[in-house]
Amino acid sequence: MCESGSLRYASRFCENIGEKVKLEALIFDVDGTLADTERDGHRVAFNQAFTGAGLDWDWTVELYEKLLAVTGGKERMRYYLDEFNHDFQRPADLDDFIAGLHKMWSCQGCVTQTGR
Repeated sequence: MCESGSLRYASRFCENIGEKVKLEALIFDVDGTLADTERDGHRVAFNQAFTGAGLDWDWTVELYEKLLAVTGGKERMRYYLDEFNHDFQRPADLDDFIAGLHKMWSCQGCVTQTGR
């Protein structure tokens, strides 16, 4: 049986070598659909990243509902600064600053494994 690491490419790859693929499972990325990962996951991780960066920003549930009008973590942080936090002294390179915060946000709750 043909094996491929990604279903997206498995069918095309297997056709090229003349094998048939039986679909056994199909998984959709439904982040936020089956569980509210935004309010109790992403929002909390954003707040942890802000605290870790020494910022006093706190995205409450009510504020976060407004911020969800914008998709994407970096875009959402910029929207927050543009619309809700006018007092923040923006660094000269705001894009790099936001990218650094986003990296901290995306690592909140990560488990680091060595040797892999």
